[in-house]
Amino acid sequence: MNNTIANWTDESSYKFDANTSMSQWAYEFLRRNHDYQKDVKEYIRLCNDFRSGFNPFIKKSNESNDDIFDELRHYDPTLNAGESESKWLERLAAIGVKGTSTPLDIWYGEKWGLSTIIDPYSEYNSINVRFINTASRVSIAGTNWFESEKITKITTSKKQAFIIDYSLPLSNQLAAIKRHVTSHYKWLKNNGHVEKNPNKRERTKLYTIYLRCLDAVDSGAQHTEIAKALCPTKTNKYPDMNGSKTVSDWVKAAEELRTKNYIYLPLIKSK
Repeated sequence: MNNTIANWTDESSYKFDANTSMSQWAYEFLRRNHDYQKDVKEYIRLCNDFRSGFNPFIKKSNESNDDIFDELRHYDPTLNAGESESKWLERLAAIGVKGTSTPLDIWYGEKWGLSTIIDPYSEYNSINVRFINTASRVSIAGTNWFESEKITKITTSKKQAFIIDYSLPLSNQLAAIKRHVTSHYKWLKNNGHVEKNPNKRERTKLYTIYLRCLDAVDSGAQHTEIAKALCPTKTNKYPDMNGSKTVSDWVKAAEELRTKNYIYLPLIKSK
């Protein structure tokens, strides 16, 4: 499978505008994620191992593959070699362990914040591409975590942990946390530690450049070549190399979006 999604030198390959949804932007970055593409390859291979020639992303007319999707599952703990699901359940019950059995397409999808895994070479479809709201999930840190010598207070950190004392009134503690978070988030944004959300016009221009940079890098283009095409007005001569430096900044931001931060884009309200 070729990692490159589009021809970065062809501007017409990037048909985005101010009406492009945040979910589509998230999908555009995710589909360019190399590890996601590898998972899709692995998923297709497992489907082929189960039934020769079966491609889960190609639906033929008058053909139902519901039985395959139901039988292709991810087990945690894993099945032993030659073990049936009923035997797996018996084994876990004997040791008092509760396992999970998840359809493989859903398991791979949830791994990347999707309701089901999607072929990265298929165009965005709001019906098929659905992101899971992971922002509502809460990470719980045990008391030992707070006692670690490695944990220090860094005011510019994008992550903070708060201790809740359940023996005290929750409303007062939650209100205090909300006040701190609101104030600290404003400070981070004003001081450039958290990127401000661009408006629709700015986002369309910026994200399109990011996607072109990713496709360019994946196709083997050098930063100097990318700079010549995407920011031709910037000088690119030693020692300044302003064009290459600009491209390096774009690529860095784009890499963060395709590797991890894409998951937050659907949660941003368009403006």
